[in-house]
Amino acid sequence: MTAVFELPLFWHAYLECHLRWGIEQHGGSEILDAALHVESGASLAWSDHFTGSYSGIFEKADGYSDSPGIVGVPLLGGASLTLEWHPGDTVLWLDSPAGPKLKLGSGGPHWELPALRLVEVLSWLERGASSETGRAVLFMLPWAGITADGDYEELAKRLPSILESCDLFGAGDILSLSSWLLSMLPRFPEAAWSRSPYGWTTTESNSRRSSATTPETIRQIDKSLMRAGLLPG
Repeated sequence: MTAVFELPLFWHAYLECHLRWGIEQHGGSEILDAALHVESGASLAWSDHFTGSYSGIFEKADGYSDSPGIVGVPLLGGASLTLEWHPGDTVLWLDSPAGPKLKLGSGGPHWELPALRLVEVLSWLERGASSETGRAVLFMLPWAGITADGDYEELAKRLPSILESCDLFGAGDILSLSSWLLSMLPRFPEAAWSRSPYGWTTTESNSRRSSATTPETIRQIDKSLMRAGLLPG
């Protein structure tokens, strides 16, 4: 797993970036600051360096860097979820040696979410209890968010143990951080998932896995997720 997964600065910057809509609407990041012992200013400086940001990048290149930060989560069969992190956008790719490189979603201003079903994310917990497993699930959660499929109740039950397994947070911070994350995760209250003849699709039109996506793309995504160990029933 990528070395930056060991860094509290990475997790602060990553979660602040991918939960920014919730943070803007429902309050600040003080609970995250306290849980990771990191201040927003420090994580912003770290992410600017990691993503290759420079003065004027939004005017000159629309926020896209020639040397974006790259973060990977290894999956089964040599596959990986790879994050391409620019100052103005984040892009999630599914890399697989047995198939094409597939774009699953983006978290920037022209967002393409949800990229994953919550049941797909939580299925990774079956790989065994470890800090690597917990951190992989925490990494994936913003790309699934909360949809109209009963996600909130399921995640509320499991999130404290997921955070505990990450080995990043003190025991006294787990419950408050769980509540904070649940309120900050992206929400798609009218979006639901269903299995089409081609694979799993969502009613959320901005998703790469929307029911309006071409059948061949849906087939490719499902097939690659299955090979990678992220496609339960």
